[in-house]
Amino acid sequence: MGIYHPNLGFIAKHPDYTLYQSVYAANSPIPTGPLKILLFTIQQTSQRQIHLDIDIETQQIRSALIPFINTGMVIFYAPIAGDFDTLAKLLSKQIWHLVIISGHGLLKNEQTYLVFYDKVGKIKLVTGKDLAKIVNRVRCVVLATCKSGQLVKNNLIDPLIKIGIPNIIGMREALTDRAAKIFIQALCINLAQQKPVNLAVQAGCCAMTNLLSTNETWDAIDDDIVEQWSLPILFSSEPILINWNFTPQKTNLIPKTGIFIGRKQELQFLIKKLQNGKIRRLLIKGIGGIGKTALAEQLAINLLQDGYQVLTSNVKKLASKQIIILTSRYISFPNFYIYNLQRPNFYDFSRYIHYLGLPYEFPQILRIYQILGGNFKAVKLLQNLPICLDVEGLNKQLTIVQRYLQAECRSW
Repeated sequence: MGIYHPNLGFIAKHPDYTLYQSVYAANSPIPTGPLKILLFTIQQTSQRQIHLDIDIETQQIRSALIPFINTGMVIFYAPIAGDFDTLAKLLSKQIWHLVIISGHGLLKNEQTYLVFYDKVGKIKLVTGKDLAKIVNRVRCVVLATCKSGQLVKNNLIDPLIKIGIPNIIGMREALTDRAAKIFIQALCINLAQQKPVNLAVQAGCCAMTNLLSTNETWDAIDDDIVEQWSLPILFSSEPILINWNFTPQKTNLIPKTGIFIGRKQELQFLIKKLQNGKIRRLLIKGIGGIGKTALAEQLAINLLQDGYQVLTSNVKKLASKQIIILTSRYISFPNFYIYNLQRPNFYDFSRYIHYLGLPYEFPQILRIYQILGGNFKAVKLLQNLPICLDVEGLNKQLTIVQRYLQAECRSW
């Protein structure tokens, strides 16, 4: 578990101490800010195999960093695609100071791997040597994957040390979803607050000691989660990440948005067409409540991250290099690319209900999905009613929600 002091307790839990392994690396100039953060989540072959709740994790971390992003102190990017080729391309295009890789890790036959999938779903096991070929300009690499910090014969850490990465963070054992999210968020916030890596890692470990939601108790949780705070291990030769003595430049303001779940294929399809110029004016159409505005917000955020100018309203302001994104239930505009949004799939709808903390089981969720047509707005209305799990009571509530939605539609 770690070093225990009779007065201080576990040293690895104490905010004033950081246990890390000092490594030798040739001194390299400390770059000047802003702090450039790449959060890269490895894509999975199907939605049901998602290990980390990618959508929620990314948005919560971005939201926490928005004050630093909008003042020009931090540049944050979280791509939609999660294959190894995309990671290599991003690392070759520009220098990133902090690269966080989250997803699956594997320990097999005295070798640790990162488990990637290509665009057709074929598995690709990435070794430390593979990773070292693409991260050579990074100041800190975080491997938020299971057993990534284990120093077996052929591990992920040693090749990164050999090429002179100043800071490497791995995990000793299996890492849970919630622990990974909390650690990454605390690490990023503390680094954005200009703390050195060793102090930021300790803040992340301390944050991992409090993983429970308000309605949970330890006896209902897997025992392994109690010890998650002890998993991060830091290998460091220079804990100062960047030189903060710089004048921040004005950036595109990234707005705070609500949680956006799913719609990966739609995002990738539309982002690609917007980025290559095949779409300049986009109108997203569909019935109310299925996520048109949320999709438009996500598209805008991804484009703003890439330096695009985006207008989400007031068509008259269109300039040659700007992109317009609008949503509508009924209206069409000339010269706009029309994208008809369909209702969300059941899996994303179910995840949204669980995110809201509603205690419905599969039969109730399926009934809600069928009756309300995957309407997210309707679920929020249902959330304001007393929880009813029996069939008769739930059907009555769904009828009430349907009537409200119909009345709202008539008012348009």
